[in-house]
Amino acid sequence: MGPVSVDEARLAAWLGASAVRVTPLGDGHSNLTYAVHVSDEAASHEYVLRRPPEGPLLPTAHDVVREYRVLTLLNRDGRARVPRVVAAYEDPDVIGAPFYLMERLHGEVVRETLPSWLGAEADRRALGLDLADALAEIHTVDWRLFVAEGLGRESG
Repeated sequence: MGPVSVDEARLAAWLGASAVRVTPLGDGHSNLTYAVHVSDEAASHEYVLRRPPEGPLLPTAHDVVREYRVLTLLNRDGRARVPRVVAAYEDPDVIGAPFYLMERLHGEVVRETLPSWLGAEADRRALGLDLADALAEIHTVDWRLFVAEGLGRESG
């Protein structure tokens, strides 16, 4: 099954933009991810759109609005390096499913082959330490915020 299409005209109208171009990012097997290029008279912007796959889903599976809420809390004080979320929409009337938008951060996804800029051991070590720092930033966010928002339990 190919990627699910997103109605660009309806998304543009919802965003109040004159033009929107949507292209799939990656080939994920869970929630779907798209690059969204928005153009209007004043400027152009790049976002990432996340939406569940097509077809029947369990009520709590593929909850992109929950993802949005988690990212919003992680962004609350700016200490954690996560994308800034822009908007979420729960009603499927715009693109056929709930979705959210976040800023697009450009980078390289390292899979089977290391990029040339990671050729030196010192560079790989620096990247690994930076990854540990990013995870530590996420884990310094007060967990009680998530409990207060109904996204977790005090026990566990």
